[in-house]
Amino acid sequence: MRDEDRTKEELLRELKELRGRLEVLESDSTAVSADDAQRKRMEAELREYERKWRVIFDQTFQFIGLLNPAGTLLEVNRTAIQFTGAQPSDVIGKPFWDTPWWRHSKALQEQLKEAVRKAASGQFVRFEVTHKSVDGEVRWIDFSLKPVRSEQGEVIYLIPEGRDISELKKVEKELQRYREHLELMVRERTAQLEAANRDLKTETQERRRAEEAVREREKTLAEIVQGSPIPTFVIDTEHAVTHWNKACETLTGIPAGRMIGTHDQWLAFYPSERPVMADLILDQSSEAELSAYYGDCHRPSVVREGAWEAERFFPALGEKGKWLFFTAAPLRRSDGGIMGAMETLQDLTERHLTEDALRLDEARLEALLKLNQMSEGSMQKIAGFALDQAVALTKSKMGYLGFVDAGDRTLTIHAWSEAVARECTMEEKPTVFALDAMGLWGEALRQRKPVITNDYYASNPWKKGYPQGHPRLIRHMNTPIFEGERIVALAGVANKADDYDESDVRQITLLMNGMWRLMERRRADEELRRHRDHLEEMVRERTADLIESEEKYRTLVENVPLVVYRVSNDGKALFVNHFVNEIFGYTPGEIFRRPELLLKDCVCSEDVEIVTELREKTLHRGQEFLAEYRIRHKKGHVVYVMDHAIPFESPDGRVKGADGIIMDVTSRVKLRDELVRAEEQKTITEVSARLAHEIRNPLVSAGGFARRLLGTMDPNDPNRAKVEIIVKEVRRLEMILRMILNYLQPVKLYLSKSEPNTLVEDALNAVETELKESRVKVRLDLSPDLPEVTVDRLQVELVLETLIKQAINQIKDGEELFIGTSAGDGVLKLVMKYPVRHVARDDVEHFFYPFTSSEKAYDTADLPLSKIVVNKHGGDIDVRLERPDTLILRIMLPL
Repeated sequence: MRDEDRTKEELLRELKELRGRLEVLESDSTAVSADDAQRKRMEAELREYERKWRVIFDQTFQFIGLLNPAGTLLEVNRTAIQFTGAQPSDVIGKPFWDTPWWRHSKALQEQLKEAVRKAASGQFVRFEVTHKSVDGEVRWIDFSLKPVRSEQGEVIYLIPEGRDISELKKVEKELQRYREHLELMVRERTAQLEAANRDLKTETQERRRAEEAVREREKTLAEIVQGSPIPTFVIDTEHAVTHWNKACETLTGIPAGRMIGTHDQWLAFYPSERPVMADLILDQSSEAELSAYYGDCHRPSVVREGAWEAERFFPALGEKGKWLFFTAAPLRRSDGGIMGAMETLQDLTERHLTEDALRLDEARLEALLKLNQMSEGSMQKIAGFALDQAVALTKSKMGYLGFVDAGDRTLTIHAWSEAVARECTMEEKPTVFALDAMGLWGEALRQRKPVITNDYYASNPWKKGYPQGHPRLIRHMNTPIFEGERIVALAGVANKADDYDESDVRQITLLMNGMWRLMERRRADEELRRHRDHLEEMVRERTADLIESEEKYRTLVENVPLVVYRVSNDGKALFVNHFVNEIFGYTPGEIFRRPELLLKDCVCSEDVEIVTELREKTLHRGQEFLAEYRIRHKKGHVVYVMDHAIPFESPDGRVKGADGIIMDVTSRVKLRDELVRAEEQKTITEVSARLAHEIRNPLVSAGGFARRLLGTMDPNDPNRAKVEIIVKEVRRLEMILRMILNYLQPVKLYLSKSEPNTLVEDALNAVETELKESRVKVRLDLSPDLPEVTVDRLQVELVLETLIKQAINQIKDGEELFIGTSAGDGVLKLVMKYPVRHVARDDVEHFFYPFTSSEKAYDTADLPLSKIVVNKHGGDIDVRLERPDTLILRIMLPL
């Protein structure tokens, strides 16, 4: 109300002044004529300024409007109106946050209210938002609110401005509509001025309002053009620069004072004088003329006739040049004539750098994948491949790779790049270097960190020169490769066209670490083979000892810490050793009298059905029996056992019974549970050590004797089957020990951005052969436009392959495997659903337990490691039965 009262007081004072002037004018006709001429000049100035302002305001590419400090929309350009398909009457006079631009999101409405409050207090507000266009497409908008102050410093307007940063080409069409709206406002204002001519008093008041409007429009135009965050410049019909805004100054480094009024717009972009795109648009140049300057990088705008756009690299901008996307369009008067041209610029340098970095990461991942596939290659071949990839990834001309001896005294060069071999003219190339005698290139070993030398000719106290015939060096970089705290190798590259930086260090380090791990794995495999040969020799020696006495066999069977038994196909106990008393609590005599104690009665009720079914298949169909189940000890406590039996036949081929062993695996099960729950490597190591100790006892007492005995027994010996069972179980224990050692290895992740759906598709491609062989149908429901997830791509793909193979193992031919992806609450969700058979609740609970026996097993399925990898990513994986015959598996990874 105070602003309104003040306006009334000013109007009363103006009315009093006008009455005094009227008295003077009535007495002096000459004064009246002069005043009328002044009024007409003011009208002409007002119409000309508003016409220019309207043309520029309507033809800007960004969304622009005008708000009062309370947030009510007073004006809006046609660009913004067309974006939502609304009409000016739908939005003018309404709170800005209730307009179609903001209704699709309550959160954005609240954010806008807060922005209006800040702008009304005099702050400049800018943020990015998403709006829906008239066709429902979501667009990204660079939005800002700029306060406009009166001469007294009070905020009287707010200018909302938005730049469609997803499709800049649509802005021109929006500006055309807003120009028409401004022309309508000019016609309305002109009609008001013509009506004011009837009365001198009214005409004087309108003139003062017009003067104020001119000042406000001039200030608004300056805010729109000069205050826009989009680099923009405008030229007139004489190709002279009329506007060169602050953003353009920042981008080019040239102040507006240097450019305004000149024809030097080319100076910011080119080394010599030539027309810029705005000049060509102003001259209405043909496409052939445009092609002469821009080649194939330009194209016509799809949203406005006569406008052109292009994307180009400008080496003169900034320190290393910049990529710009620029658009030029003519500025037209209301009669259609061209009154100038406008050109807007967008810096795309960061996007190009990001794309280059992504391509480099993809090349590195491909190199690592190929490197991991060289597990059967020679050490020389692996090192040569890694060196070639290091030279290529860093865009170098040459490189070398050497290994440090165990005493840290010498470096032996293992591989040179082809360029070194081609350019080096030395008669004898040295391959062994003393570390303390190496020059500048040995600094990486002495400092224990990567060393970059981008000017090899600069003075350096460590330089000792290189011998005659050595390739000429311009730039050099090398980095040490560590195993723990010890340096094991040194990799170096040279003569990159540009300076080396930390990204080059990262590329070489990751690649060489992968190479070293592969080499270490190869060495470990070779050592394992040598150890296996040694063990086999020991087995042969021990087998020879078993030949000495049949009594040793009896002692072994009776004293081995396993229940050894033989049963007939009608369920009678034919043999059982004394260790049955340790596991079952019953003596052999009790078992002979009641064989059901061994075969069924002691089995826990939850496991009876499956054990009975498997044993029936063994005794009547001749199938091998292998099961892990629980029994109730005579004293009442539960014992976990592993039962393995092999059927034996009569000479005519009929199944007569089965020979088997029963092993107490209670300690192993408990240790297995501890291993699954363990979250730290220390806990896993302690549990695994205990498990290894438990396994070594039967290995020491039974393994050696069993192999000796088996090697000397006659093939027709009736006791041979029992010994074969023992040997097989000992081998199984050895396999468990190897699995424990594998799980002690720490899981290291090499993270990168990846498309979730691509991970699923690559995993399906990897198991395509298994899918075809099993005739399993795959139904996908992959959500589009999922955000990228930061994962170790190779590890996650192996997890997915493992889970899919596990599903294939359980699905019948022709049944369906469902895989779906979605995102929400900052989490990527992957769901697998498939039908299963004979799966109990306990099987689901133990789904990811290591060392779990399965009726079907395959080498590539590593379910426990899959859970470890998912947890290592900060994610979670769970499995449950939706129905008795349907299993659902969910993986959740943080986005």
